[in-house]
Amino acid sequence: MRRDVQHATILMSHTHWDHINGFPFFAPAFNAGYSFDVMAGHLSDDQGIREVLAGQMAQPMFPVPIEAMRIYVEILSADPVHQVKAASRLCELRGRDT
Repeated sequence: MRRDVQHATILMSHTHWDHINGFPFFAPAFNAGYSFDVMAGHLSDDQGIREVLAGQMAQPMFPVPIEAMRIYVEILSADPVHQVKAASRLCELRGRDT
């Protein structure tokens, strides 16, 4: 993250293990100077994004619970009509064949 950014929104299209396994290692999440909204619109109310992320960080899978993160995290399950304003930037990616 850029140093001058203190709040960001993390949008998750889905929560397969290969997409969420890095969340417990996201260094800014342990810095009290940052805050994040984490949103995933594909989950039901009884199994929202908080439960998914907390579940992967629970014993015996991970030694640090989600509550240990020092940041303020607003974890939302976005409904289909929720609109998020976003900015993006293209960058060149190098694949295996380049």
